[in-house]
Amino acid sequence: MHKYSIFYSNMQLAFMDAVREGRAAVPLACKLCSGALGMQSGAIPDEHITASSYFLLTFFMEGSAAAIYARAHVEVGGGAWCPRNIVHKEEKEFLEVNLDHVHVVTKVEVQGRFGNGKGAEFTEQYKLQYWRPGLSHWVTYKDGQGNEVLEGNSNTYLAKSATLRPPVIASQVRFVPYSHHPRTVCMRVEVFGCNYTEGVVSYSMPEGDTRGGSDSLRDLIYDGSLEDGWLYGGIGQLIDGETGHTNFRVDALGLNRGYEWFHYLV
Repeated sequence: MHKYSIFYSNMQLAFMDAVREGRAAVPLACKLCSGALGMQSGAIPDEHITASSYFLLTFFMEGSAAAIYARAHVEVGGGAWCPRNIVHKEEKEFLEVNLDHVHVVTKVEVQGRFGNGKGAEFTEQYKLQYWRPGLSHWVTYKDGQGNEVLEGNSNTYLAKSATLRPPVIASQVRFVPYSHHPRTVCMRVEVFGCNYTEGVVSYSMPEGDTRGGSDSLRDLIYDGSLEDGWLYGGIGQLIDGETGHTNFRVDALGLNRGYEWFHYLV
């Protein structure tokens, strides 16, 4: 039996998938999907903001740095969310925001604890995790180059935003403070995006291949499961809104050569 080498760009595969299912394939219009989802405004209610732990700030009348005080650009309570434990690479404290239903999340923002001038804590780096119905586990966000750690703050008052490229499809997100050395951290956050109306909740395909050991032609951001060379139960590059150059060796997006292409044997 002969093996045939097949190349597909993101848009070719999305088109084929749409034809099979009898619907239109529309990539994410991320530029139109950038509104604040409600941490600062209060549209996200207190009961949808939780955390692994929180620190008691007994010198504040409100008495704590609980999760509900993690609203960006808002000065209430202890001034931010602060986990009870000192954070380092192995300590997995988190702040969780429930978005109520599935959204496209295109950007996040973090801010330290200003505390009306009394705060001194902020988060220099953090990771973002997400979940939606159908996923078997929390997924750690990776950018197109495989980086997990996002840059946070350098002071207590200026907010630092991170555009998610690719965006994530999530109904819940977690902010996980990260540090190479033990430190006390606090966070206020905002989440940006829009309702997810594309309709694709998962797709399955072969894992993909590499060319000459250097050009990865796999779905590098697929967030489902991998078993026996087959991806299933998740979504990835087929809906990220990026289109491939006609030559897969051209790094048109600055995300490494071949990022927008898939290759597998049949």
